[in-house]
Amino acid sequence: MMKETETFLRTEEKFDLTEEQAAVFLDEIKSYIVPDVYPNYTLHSLYYDTDNYVMISHCLNHPCTARRCACAAMA
Repeated sequence: MMKETETFLRTEEKFDLTEEQAAVFLDEIKSYIVPDVYPNYTLHSLYYDTDNYVMISHCLNHPCTARRCACAAMA
């Protein structure tokens, strides 16, 4: 029996922002985001999806990558 493998291309960019840059960034995106119902924790990572949720749909429909996606969503 062959091991199931799946390959996909993911591009990830990370940025260290100053407090001023973070404030400008948040001001620019505030009309696109919804406040979290549990706002009292520190945000370390921010993940985006497409308007029709392509990434999360892929994660839910491909069990071999679902755990990785769930971990990314909780990070």
